[in-house]
Amino acid sequence: MEKYTDKWLFKCKTEGLCRRCGKPADDKAGGGKYVLCADCRTLDKKRWERLAAVGLCKGCGEPKVRDEHKYCEKCRAYARQFYWRRVYGV
Repeated sequence: MEKYTDKWLFKCKTEGLCRRCGKPADDKAGGGKYVLCADCRTLDKKRWERLAAVGLCKGCGEPKVRDEHKYCEKCRAYARQFYWRRVYGV
Protein backbone atom coordinates (compact mmCIF):
# COMPACT_ATOMS: atom_id res chain seq x y z
CA MET A 1 0.00 0.00 0.00
CA GLU A 2 2.82 2.41 0.78
CA LYS A 3 4.40 1.90 -2.63
CA TYR A 4 1.13 2.83 -4.34
CA THR A 5 0.82 5.94 -2.21
CA ASP A 6 4.41 6.98 -2.93
CA LYS A 7 3.90 6.45 -6.65
CA TRP A 8 0.64 8.40 -6.58
CA LEU A 9 2.18 11.32 -4.72
CA PHE A 10 5.18 11.37 -7.05
CA LYS A 11 2.93 11.31 -10.11
CA CYS A 12 0.80 14.13 -8.71
CA LYS A 13 3.87 16.20 -7.94
CA THR A 14 5.54 15.75 -11.30
CA GLU A 15 2.38 16.24 -13.38
CA GLY A 16 0.81 18.94 -11.20
CA LEU A 17 -2.29 16.94 -10.31
CA CYS A 18 -4.56 17.14 -7.27
CA ARG A 19 -3.55 14.61 -4.62
CA ARG A 20 -7.13 13.73 -3.83
CA CYS A 21 -9.04 13.53 -7.11
CA GLY A 22 -6.38 13.64 -9.85
CA LYS A 23 -7.61 16.79 -11.62
CA PRO A 24 -5.08 19.48 -12.50
CA ALA A 25 -4.12 21.40 -9.36
CA ASP A 26 -4.02 25.20 -9.31
CA ASP A 27 -0.26 25.48 -8.93
CA LYS A 28 0.08 28.65 -10.94
CA ALA A 29 -2.78 30.43 -9.15
CA GLY A 30 -1.19 29.91 -5.74
CA GLY A 31 2.41 30.38 -6.72
CA GLY A 32 3.11 26.63 -6.66
CA LYS A 33 1.96 26.04 -3.08
CA TYR A 34 -1.27 24.11 -3.77
CA VAL A 35 -1.38 20.32 -3.95
CA LEU A 36 -5.18 20.18 -4.16
CA CYS A 37 -7.50 21.51 -6.84
CA ALA A 38 -9.88 24.38 -6.09
CA ASP A 39 -12.87 22.03 -5.66
CA CYS A 40 -11.09 19.86 -3.06
CA ARG A 41 -9.85 22.93 -1.17
CA THR A 42 -13.40 24.30 -1.08
CA LEU A 43 -14.72 21.00 0.27
CA ASP A 44 -12.03 21.00 2.97
CA LYS A 45 -12.87 24.55 3.98
CA LYS A 46 -16.59 23.73 4.22
CA ARG A 47 -15.80 20.65 6.32
CA TRP A 48 -13.63 22.66 8.70
CA GLU A 49 -16.29 25.35 9.07
CA ARG A 50 -18.97 22.72 9.73
CA LEU A 51 -16.82 21.00 12.39
CA ALA A 52 -15.96 24.31 14.05
CA ALA A 53 -19.64 25.32 14.21
CA VAL A 54 -20.46 22.15 16.13
CA GLY A 55 -17.40 22.46 18.38
CA LEU A 56 -15.39 19.54 17.01
CA CYS A 57 -11.69 19.27 16.15
CA LYS A 58 -10.69 20.43 12.66
CA GLY A 59 -8.20 17.58 12.28
CA CYS A 60 -9.98 14.45 13.42
CA GLY A 61 -13.58 15.51 14.15
CA GLU A 62 -13.51 14.41 17.80
CA PRO A 63 -14.90 16.59 20.60
CA LYS A 64 -12.51 19.21 21.95
CA VAL A 65 -11.83 19.61 25.66
CA ARG A 66 -11.29 23.36 25.36
CA ASP A 67 -13.22 25.55 22.96
CA GLU A 68 -10.46 28.15 22.65
CA HIS A 69 -8.37 25.92 20.35
CA LYS A 70 -9.20 24.75 16.83
CA TYR A 71 -7.75 21.27 17.43
CA CYS A 72 -8.19 18.63 20.14
CA GLU A 73 -5.39 17.73 22.55
CA LYS A 74 -4.42 14.63 20.56
CA CYS A 75 -3.98 16.56 17.29
CA ARG A 76 -2.13 19.39 19.06
CA ALA A 77 0.26 16.91 20.69
CA TYR A 78 0.91 15.25 17.34
CA ALA A 79 1.61 18.63 15.71
CA ARG A 80 4.03 19.58 18.51
CA GLN A 81 5.83 16.26 18.20
CA PHE A 82 6.07 16.61 14.41
CA TYR A 83 7.40 20.17 14.77
CA TRP A 84 10.09 19.14 17.27
CA ARG A 85 11.23 16.27 15.05
CA ARG A 86 11.37 18.40 11.94
CA VAL A 87 13.05 21.46 13.47
CA TYR A 88 15.31 19.98 16.11
CA GLY A 89 15.75 16.41 14.88
CA VAL A 90 14.59 14.97 18.20
